[in-house]
Amino acid sequence: MKTHKRVGSICALLLTALGAPPADAQSSTAAVLFSRTQYTQDNRIDSISIFRTDPQGLRTIRLTPRISGYQFKLGGWSPQGTGIVYELVRNDRPAGQSQLYVMDRQGGGVRQVTHGQGSHSMPVWGPGGIAYAEGRCLALVRGDGENQHVLFCPPDDHLLRRPQWTTDGTSLLIQAGHRGGPQGPIYQTLWRVNASTGQATRLFRLEDEQHTQQPKFSFSPTREEGMLWGGGWPALRVTFSNGYFWSYNSEGYGFKYAPGGNRVAFGGYLVLPDGTGFSNLYVSDRREGSDTHQLSRNYSNPDIHWVPVQWSRDAQYVLAIRRTLNAQRSLPPVKQELRIVEVATGRQTRLPDGEAIEGAWFQP
Repeated sequence: MKTHKRVGSICALLLTALGAPPADAQSSTAAVLFSRTQYTQDNRIDSISIFRTDPQGLRTIRLTPRISGYQFKLGGWSPQGTGIVYELVRNDRPAGQSQLYVMDRQGGGVRQVTHGQGSHSMPVWGPGGIAYAEGRCLALVRGDGENQHVLFCPPDDHLLRRPQWTTDGTSLLIQAGHRGGPQGPIYQTLWRVNASTGQATRLFRLEDEQHTQQPKFSFSPTREEGMLWGGGWPALRVTFSNGYFWSYNSEGYGFKYAPGGNRVAFGGYLVLPDGTGFSNLYVSDRREGSDTHQLSRNYSNPDIHWVPVQWSRDAQYVLAIRRTLNAQRSLPPVKQELRIVEVATGRQTRLPDGEAIEGAWFQP
């Protein structure tokens, strides 16, 4: 396990209490979507189901059934929080085939919105419709299933991550790339694509011959900069206007920008003198990685792995996953616990067990 040193004292060890939920939990429409995965005895995915809960974790309903061979992969909320998009993968269909569906908040009104051969994956519902990956290309479809069309196909590349809408709903940011042969370099490009015309502007190009895995990008709310991390790379902050990047002072993974863009949440490792690393949840200033605060208090379990998912709209809370990894890392995690963590105090509100993705927390 690769670890990164973090300055800090553990002399005052405090147990993190499960505290009160955030204020917006009182809203009747605020909700968190999450999924649960069931595995076969030989650790293959048997089924995935989608659930909805409130930010207090008190009222949870199942939105999709548990059916062996059916994977209901969560996409996210419609902009007004009235609909949910997901990808359905069925084991009784040819490999590489999937379609997108939408449903209401109660799991009803299900309708298929994509058609055709191949995969339709990684959906994100934004102001201009549902953006998704159709094969290696970026595509769009309306929430009612109309006007399904391919918007842009990156030259020589394929989409690596879910597309991201710009705040004004006029463009999409995508991360695309490929590997130049089995031992060749990694190529990765960030594009801004006009949602109306499909015209694409290249923001950043990376060629890497030293690392074996694709790095990941997290985009700022303004979509004018991002954080590059993972794949053996150090954390880097990138400005898209000029392609300039520099090392971030705080090493970590899973970087998520706060709504105002001034802070980031991330997972990182606290390394003890004996070399043992423990994953924790952190928040720091986004400019240089300074003023870092540790939110969780994991000093004893090397199998715990914290992953930030999404900030609250007021930037006072972070939705995160507290995974308990299998001792044999290639096997599925033992447990995935959803927590809403208060940034000022570290207090945690425990939600039902499951996995969430960015955009899963709807906040009116």
